[in-house]
Amino acid sequence: MSTNSSALKQCQAELESLKKELPRLKAVSDEAAKNFSNSRQGRPVYPRDQIGPYSNAKARIDELSREIAKLQGLVNWEEGVKSASEDVRLTRKNIAKAESEIKTLRDKRETLESKRAALIAKHEREFKAAEHDEHEAAQAYAKAIGENDSGGESKAEGLLEKASRALAVIKQTLQGANTVSSALSGQLAELDDAIQLKQSELDSLNSKVLQAARFYWADRFEKAAHELATLAAHVAAAEKLLGYGDSLSDFYIPTVSPVKGRFISHRRLLERRSNITLEQLTDI
Repeated sequence: MSTNSSALKQCQAELESLKKELPRLKAVSDEAAKNFSNSRQGRPVYPRDQIGPYSNAKARIDELSREIAKLQGLVNWEEGVKSASEDVRLTRKNIAKAESEIKTLRDKRETLESKRAALIAKHEREFKAAEHDEHEAAQAYAKAIGENDSGGESKAEGLLEKASRALAVIKQTLQGANTVSSALSGQLAELDDAIQLKQSELDSLNSKVLQAARFYWADRFEKAAHELATLAAHVAAAEKLLGYGDSLSDFYIPTVSPVKGRFISHRRLLERRSNITLEQLTDI
């Protein structure tokens, strides 16, 4: 466990203990303040011993909260940098798995939707054809009646009855197909939910791998920034010994870790320069 991790746990434990103790301290403080306010005997002494612990506890809680936030940032940085490469490797593996699962779900959905649409389209075509046949048979029957053709009328009536029975069967079949389609739509909705859930998981994994990658590159940048500052300090030290002007007066490098300040300034460069000796400059 790192020093920061140990300090974080200690602060968290102390904060938890103070929060548990706070109600009792407040009750004591409130009672003391009330008694002091209601006192009528001479000049009562302010009850600091009873009120002070509560005020001190609140102040300490605020202090600990700030310290915990700071330490948490340091611990997150340490752990993130330490596990960055492994986190990237494992997360990319999980991303590939999630992408494969999403593809499987989408392929299944596409197949199911295709079958559902084909089922409905097939029976709708059959229904339209049966309607057309019944309409044609009805027209032929009406024509035979209009022409007083008893032989044609009997034949047309038979064809109409046959077409009507076929249409009735097709209607029932279409109704059944619609019922099946409704059930398939329910399965499609379940697949959509599964895809959305898996996509959310994938989005989370993509964010995680980017966080790990940021730790990796931020750590390398941080090290490079300090190395560059060290090189610049050597240049500045040589210039000072030579009596030259300060060619690095505009020196400024931002940093990203929460360990120290957010930048390396010219002032810090001068601080580093002051520690560099002639022997160090020429030991090359």
